[in-house]
Amino acid sequence: MHLSISDRGALGAWTADGDSPRIGTAAFVDAVRDLSRPVSVVDASGTQAVSSSGTALLGRKAQDGAYPLVAYCPSLRPHELGDSGFLRDHGVRFAYVAGAMANAIASEELVIAMARAGMLAFFGAAGPDIERIRSAIDRLEAEIPGLPYGFNLIHSPNEPEHEAATVSLYLQRGIRTVSASAYLDLTLPVVRYRVAGIHQDEQGETVVPNRILAKVSRAEVAGRFLSPPPQRFLDELVELGEITQSQARLAMSIPMADDITAEADSGGHTDNRPLVLLLPELLSLRDELSAQHAYARPPRVGAAGGIATPASAAAAFSMGAAYVVTGSVNQACVESGSSDAVRKMLAEAGPADITMAPAADMFEMGVSVQVLSRGTLFPVRARRLYELYRAVDGLEALDDEDRKFLEKTLFRASLEEAWSSCVAFWAERDPTQIERAEADPKHKMALLFRAYLGQSSRWANQGVADRKLDYQVWCGPAMGAFNRWAAGSPLQSWEARTVVAVAHNILCGAAALSRVAALRAQGVAVPPEAGQYPPRDGAHLLSALSQPDQDASKRLSDSVDGDREPGAVTSVGSSPSPDAVGSTAEPIAIVGMDCMFPKAEDLSAYWRNLRLGTDAIEPVPESYWSLDDYHDPDPSSPDRTYAQRGGFLSPYAFDPTEFGIPPAVLEATDTSQLLGLVVAKRALMDAGYSPDAQWDRSRTSVVLGVTGTQELVVSLGAR
Repeated sequence: MHLSISDRGALGAWTADGDSPRIGTAAFVDAVRDLSRPVSVVDASGTQAVSSSGTALLGRKAQDGAYPLVAYCPSLRPHELGDSGFLRDHGVRFAYVAGAMANAIASEELVIAMARAGMLAFFGAAGPDIERIRSAIDRLEAEIPGLPYGFNLIHSPNEPEHEAATVSLYLQRGIRTVSASAYLDLTLPVVRYRVAGIHQDEQGETVVPNRILAKVSRAEVAGRFLSPPPQRFLDELVELGEITQSQARLAMSIPMADDITAEADSGGHTDNRPLVLLLPELLSLRDELSAQHAYARPPRVGAAGGIATPASAAAAFSMGAAYVVTGSVNQACVESGSSDAVRKMLAEAGPADITMAPAADMFEMGVSVQVLSRGTLFPVRARRLYELYRAVDGLEALDDEDRKFLEKTLFRASLEEAWSSCVAFWAERDPTQIERAEADPKHKMALLFRAYLGQSSRWANQGVADRKLDYQVWCGPAMGAFNRWAAGSPLQSWEARTVVAVAHNILCGAAALSRVAALRAQGVAVPPEAGQYPPRDGAHLLSALSQPDQDASKRLSDSVDGDREPGAVTSVGSSPSPDAVGSTAEPIAIVGMDCMFPKAEDLSAYWRNLRLGTDAIEPVPESYWSLDDYHDPDPSSPDRTYAQRGGFLSPYAFDPTEFGIPPAVLEATDTSQLLGLVVAKRALMDAGYSPDAQWDRSRTSVVLGVTGTQELVVSLGAR
């Protein structure tokens, strides 16, 4: 396919470094998808040609064999999308968030997978009781210490005690990041979480330990999170002894949220607003309130709702989103807390297979959630419950037909038996609800109807077969868009969908499509095939996801010499010539990395510590050696050390059988050798060499460099 050039004229000149520019659709597709290299579009005798190498000279006239440069686009890789401040503050590599799907659908497995891949995820703490949330904290602390993750904090207008208890748990356990959702107005618990521990550092800067990402879909709610905490709540917290007067004054200089997420048309709670309208509105509001309150660090604005394909993510980033949040597509992945039955239903959903239904947590207020309609009767049955709630004053006022519908179809028990189960639930969660129900028949009916709405989600998560028609599956139209995009690709089958594979494909595709948009903006007629990015397997994504120390494809420098016009800008390809690095240099590609350092059990934790400036030096753990036996403040004291602090690796549960090592020989094996095996394996995995991958093992080796003062050197030498 030959494409004619535009009438805009040349931007400069381009010279080859050996390979001539290529013509045709395949050349454009290859160029825009090679994210680590620039794209130069040139005029090749009246036809558009493209190259990812050579030298582009902006502002120079083409002569002496050079081609007129029609358009230029630098490299753009997934970790360069979004706001760099978001990456730094949250200690992540990608501006990509897995949202907090309720009832632990955003499970521990999902959070762990995302954290290890350098992305932020929130455990779905809306719905579970305090003990279930506590167990999730225990597991995440044990499995991914030091890695970024967060928990959901949902507004509970009918359960204020539960919301307060959740905040108390988070503060007690040191949960530093929450996703605040479903808030119609601020509450004392969310303000308490935000300002707890606020202080000034040695430089006089205000330090806020607890971060909030607030999910909002209305400007008035966004305004509350973009403003300082309300004075009335600060006064109440001072009176309760939660904060001091000086902390209250500091709190007036910060916004309630570090980040707000513009929630457009999505699964679950939603106002069904288009992102193209909502995001610009909230960005403008952010700028207005940040100037009004003179924030040192204005809040960032991210995008959620409809983010399911490279095109939607690229559109969000192009509108100014600091980060993107996914939801429905993660529920269809193998790590989610849902069931295989639901994952299959989601994988078959189309963009129109969704509808609105009453929400369990805000049933009495008439608030709705967006759910899957294909394969389930839940939406119809839930709407009938709300109609009954509006029509009658209590269960005693129901007619025979309605009572039969409730007992035979929904509860499969008499209303008296169903109410007994409801009482047992609230007796543990919030006994005041039972007291109120006994005095208010309308509230009793609401609790009973909410019991069905709540159980319908749990039946779906558990895959209860005989309740399939009652499954409540939160889902937005993004799910259908994802399925259409994934059709015929490695992600078509739900069994192959992992949250990390989905994220990597969306991010790589968003970067590629952003480059396509940049070329189109320069007048390039980009072939339609280059404007598509079908899902790919891990091997094809590897180069796009790598992060070398320097990105030569983006080196731009002003230069003036005899060959160039004054003010010309030179851009070089990503592969330096041998002359640039020395004739004896041999190229090295770093395709996989891993490590173990103090307070960093793997590479992601290490990068996070560097970004956050974490001090990894700490007092000597008791498990290492006793200070009483070996410490003496006098440096000249023999056989003693005056040091009390150092850098120490966290305990690692090493399984010798995983590496074919007989346990009996561990005593004569140095610890550094064992840990070296672990790190080497993880580096190979990071490079894409999984146990299932096919590669030439005869050409692969691991070289470990160690000193002569290892743990067993002296004792083994003495033997």
